[in-house]
Amino acid sequence: MRKSMYWDESLSVGCDLIDGQHKELINLVTELEESSRSGLTNEQLARALKFIVSYTRHHFLAEEELMKSIGFNELAHHRELHNELVHKVTEILLQMKEGKDPEAPNLIQFFIEWVKKHVNEEDRKIGTYWRKWSNGAKVMDCRIKSVSERRAAIIPRLDKLKELFRIKLIEIDDFKAKKQSLFEGLFVELGPNKIAEGLSDLDHFLKVDIIGSKERDMIIEGYLRKLNPEADLEVISEVEDKLIFVRLLRERELITEEKFNQLKTRILEAI
Repeated sequence: MRKSMYWDESLSVGCDLIDGQHKELINLVTELEESSRSGLTNEQLARALKFIVSYTRHHFLAEEELMKSIGFNELAHHRELHNELVHKVTEILLQMKEGKDPEAPNLIQFFIEWVKKHVNEEDRKIGTYWRKWSNGAKVMDCRIKSVSERRAAIIPRLDKLKELFRIKLIEIDDFKAKKQSLFEGLFVELGPNKIAEGLSDLDHFLKVDIIGSKERDMIIEGYLRKLNPEADLEVISEVEDKLIFVRLLRERELITEEKFNQLKTRILEAI
């Protein structure tokens, strides 16, 4: 089997909403590929394909709504390409229902190649058009002021901690614990419903060397350990944020692989 498709910035169309959904689509295809290596029954493959189709429909609707809102002149053509993929996968599912046995590696490679080609050749046009339409802004730029204010507000508090440590009023272990708690407060302020924004904040602070990669991981895990996976999943509104949430829990072994699959199934079946 060929190498999986991974997200990198070369696939970005310059539009945060669409980029986030493309990342999730890639994650779903990659997870299908990983599962297929240990062997999938036709029933398991069909269920996985249904999940991907459900998410793909969700993504296509959002993408088409964006194109419509900005007056993108190739909307009809783009919608036709979307419909072709959904029709193709639906046809495969019907064939499987009739007892035909598709080769999983070829099927997965078909998805990888379709997504890559579609993003590179078609979705980039949306990004180009969007930037012209919005004078270079991104979909989420309406939040830039509040994001900047939130990030800026943490710096004086961090400086106070550093000063307490400098004059030896707190020890190094206490400083580290208070610093972690300070950054966990970003997630608490936003709530589970905006967990992607919290991750974006941490990535910003990592990039400007205010926190390290190990600190980032400890902050995320510390916050997640305070949550109730099932209850907090229910308050998250966006599908992408729900999937990010359960993946974070799985990555840090706060839920089992079986529980992850159960929660992911619930998210995708609700679309």
